[in-house]
Amino acid sequence: MNNGGRRKAKRAPGNDRTRNQERAAWLAPDSMRRYLQIALGLVAGFILGTMAVQAWIDNTGTERDARERIGVALGQGSVPLNLFFSETTARMLALEAVASDAPAYALRLDPGYRRYDRDGAAIGGAPSVRAIVDAAATASRTGVPALSAPFEGAGLWYAAIVKERRDAAGALAGYEGIQFPVSRILEWWSGMRLPPGSSITLLMPDGRIWLRDPFVPGLIGAEAAEEPFAAAVSTDRSHLSRIVAYDAGGIDAVVGWRSLETFGLVLAIGIDRDQLASSSSSASTVPLLIALIMTGILFLTVTTMWRQAAGPGPAPRRAPAPVAAAPVAAARPEAAPPEAAPPSRDAAPPRGGLQAIVQKMPVVVYQQRVGPDLSVRYEYVSAGIREIYGIEPAQLEEKPETIFEMVHADDSDSVEQAFEMAWRSNEDLDTEYRIVTSDGRIKWVHNLARAASRASGGEIGIWDGIVLDVTAQKHAESELRAARNEAELTSKVKADFLANVSHELRTPLNAIIGFSEVIGAETFGPVGVEKYLEYAHDIHESADHLLAVVNDILDLSKIEAGRATLVIEDVDAAELVDSCLRLIHGRAAEARLQLRRHVDATLPKLRVDPLKIKQILINLLSNAVKFTSSGGTVTIRVAAMPDGGVSFAVSDTGIGIAKQDMAKAIETYGRIERDDSQRVEGTGLGLPLAKALAELHGGELVIESRAGKGTTVEVRLPASCIAPAKKTNS
Repeated sequence: MNNGGRRKAKRAPGNDRTRNQERAAWLAPDSMRRYLQIALGLVAGFILGTMAVQAWIDNTGTERDARERIGVALGQGSVPLNLFFSETTARMLALEAVASDAPAYALRLDPGYRRYDRDGAAIGGAPSVRAIVDAAATASRTGVPALSAPFEGAGLWYAAIVKERRDAAGALAGYEGIQFPVSRILEWWSGMRLPPGSSITLLMPDGRIWLRDPFVPGLIGAEAAEEPFAAAVSTDRSHLSRIVAYDAGGIDAVVGWRSLETFGLVLAIGIDRDQLASSSSSASTVPLLIALIMTGILFLTVTTMWRQAAGPGPAPRRAPAPVAAAPVAAARPEAAPPEAAPPSRDAAPPRGGLQAIVQKMPVVVYQQRVGPDLSVRYEYVSAGIREIYGIEPAQLEEKPETIFEMVHADDSDSVEQAFEMAWRSNEDLDTEYRIVTSDGRIKWVHNLARAASRASGGEIGIWDGIVLDVTAQKHAESELRAARNEAELTSKVKADFLANVSHELRTPLNAIIGFSEVIGAETFGPVGVEKYLEYAHDIHESADHLLAVVNDILDLSKIEAGRATLVIEDVDAAELVDSCLRLIHGRAAEARLQLRRHVDATLPKLRVDPLKIKQILINLLSNAVKFTSSGGTVTIRVAAMPDGGVSFAVSDTGIGIAKQDMAKAIETYGRIERDDSQRVEGTGLGLPLAKALAELHGGELVIESRAGKGTTVEVRLPASCIAPAKKTNS
């Protein structure tokens, strides 16, 4: 027994040497290089998988973004077109085409389709262009105004709206109408800011192209099939409005169309999805976060294995004296070192720094074994399951089906199918669904898993996965969609209201103003009663005021909706000021006010929209006249600014504005009442509209005022509103 004990004591150093040899094998450069390669391969594989998931999310986000942008663009494009065509037709029906439009836009034809001027003199004596002749023939056939196809004239492209003109006996006396440049429509479309590669097409009722942006003259009158995006409309004319995914000759596109209310036109808009950058930035956060977390976990795993393998060995012992006994001990069967026991399948996860990090993370990290019969057993579940699911890790390890029982009833079938498909195909799992926590709350979770060992046949597969709580993200997406839908609905209601206001108010107001002028001027004979003439004058003034209010509301609404455009011209500042003073002079004289004018004679020409600048100055001068008592002074000054811009300043000696009322004065519909209790007409749109028009030019509006001391309103335009000096040859 003693000898046996001694032999065992001599074999102990051999066991130590075996363990040291195993440790040295772990720490050998080849082994560590192999471990590092495996770890880097896992990281690279996970990153590639994350990139694939991200590509799928980006593709889905791109289509959703394209559909939303087309929906908004259809609203922005159809409303002004309906408004323009309706208003132009109404003006023509009210016989305003020849009376108020520029002569170049007025149109008159005799029954033989030959054009003539206002005095009845023939223009050229030849028939009009083919497009106008076709429109006139259509107007005769249908009895309603007709729209011509665009046609070229003097290097520009026009279109015309034509109607019949009959004499007192009802016989056809010819045709009349309005022609307009199609560049006005192209300017509207250019402000819609669609991505590169997009197109906007207006189709005729027979499916031919009426106009297209980008403008291609050769496509006017062509079949819709010749325009890649518009061809989608010809495949489905049963829907008045629709947005579809469409293969436009190899272009992955999204196309939408909407029927207009006038002339049977159809507006079609197409976007090339390849040219549209994905706006799904919020969706991309989750895969990148997962990639970062999993990369950190893999790095910590490799580091922990390395440290365990390189840990301190047993304390060195003195070599035994009888060296020759070692081979004898090795020769005996009982002296062989015991085989290392295989790791238990139920072994706990590695302890140390890695486990501490995983346990603190606000996610669920798990490992599951899936049998051939798709039975599931959880080997490890992190503590994050308490925060997300409200259960203990032990509950899931004891009863694996708990995690499926907590899936929302509406999502349970799709979740089971996703898990089963992943387990059978060994493909990565990536799914989002709702769960009902132990306390009854509903949460959204994102579950991603990958097979750590691929199962085949009857083998068992091991899956590593992570579950993230994405409830906050889903709520944010839902709120964003609701806000977008509400904004689109509000925009549509506002656009419909503006269209109705334009048609239902402006047209009859124009007729009222015209008829009251005829009565007041006694054009067709004396009225006979002086009081009626006073009534006609009051009617004219009231209708004129109401029309000005409607125009201000429409102008301000167009600017707020981003649909206002500028018609830039080179104009002289002094001429602008003088034309405004001529219009305001009568009111100033009635109020017994002095008008003063100071214009810098050295100012160069301005590059602005003259109508918009006049509208600004008239609003400012009107306010100054209204709020200045008799005997006061209204002064307008125009001068250059140090930064190269130009300043328009209107000053008065009126009642002024108190400091606490300054913000109210610039608000839409904000009104400041006079201290003398006199009623002042107005809607509170003058200053807000002037401010919006100044900002449309890139400028600003500044107010300086003191109660009882007068007001100065200054419009400052940038240097870009100064026309460049013309070069002269010396």
